[in-house]
Amino acid sequence: MSGPNSITIIVPALNEETHLEESVTTVVRAAEKWFDDYEVLVFNDGSTDRTGAIADTLAGRFKQVTAIHHATPQCIGGVIRSGLDRARMRYVIWVDGKGATPPEALDQIFAKKGEADLVVPFAWNQYERPWLRRIISRTFRRVLNTIFRLDLHQYTHLVLCETAVARQVRVRTSSYAYQAEALIKLIKSGCTYVQVGVRDNFALEGHKTKAFRPRNVGGVAAFFAYTLWDVYARQDVGLTRQLAARRTVPPSPSIAEKS
Repeated sequence: MSGPNSITIIVPALNEETHLEESVTTVVRAAEKWFDDYEVLVFNDGSTDRTGAIADTLAGRFKQVTAIHHATPQCIGGVIRSGLDRARMRYVIWVDGKGATPPEALDQIFAKKGEADLVVPFAWNQYERPWLRRIISRTFRRVLNTIFRLDLHQYTHLVLCETAVARQVRVRTSSYAYQAEALIKLIKSGCTYVQVGVRDNFALEGHKTKAFRPRNVGGVAAFFAYTLWDVYARQDVGLTRQLAARRTVPPSPSIAEKS
């Protein structure tokens, strides 16, 4: 593991030839601003367009960028899991390759580093999304908050946490619910968290939702079953003890704080 003020940024990219270069450039600039050391892992997740070639070009341009190629799509969960296996820095976050998270949002997220075990962002401009996506997102959030007795504003944004902590939780799904499962289990294991509102660029999200595709519906259904069982039946507290020990070490200041 690298120094105390370092970060691994995981960038999933499936057919993102239009926006990948801008997205990676944005995260590189943000990492240089807030961290002493960083790495950007760009995953070409089985793309059929020029995403892979662009990822290789970016890896040649920036020494901190590495391009990884999946022959077939592993979905968001599979990419994050692969990124965690490769991560060498203290903190970790994933940022979508379509560039929907602008520089100002990354600044707001990184500014909260060290305030809690988890920095949990949420998009305050959800009203800019198509109505069907708003309904799906709102329903998903309310159901999870009710079942798991939480008060999160969003479960699927870019969560910032320590790599060692993220590796301790077992996430079974590889679907779009990966981030939700990880968040629920981390918080239920004793992680503290701070929420931060950011403005997303939903214009890059597209208007066709993939939520009702059979594979995604099945993945979300399995996520509910696994997570209910793991949280309420297994009740693994091993992570809680590890977190209590880690909190005795204060977080290091960021570059902006030191200046």
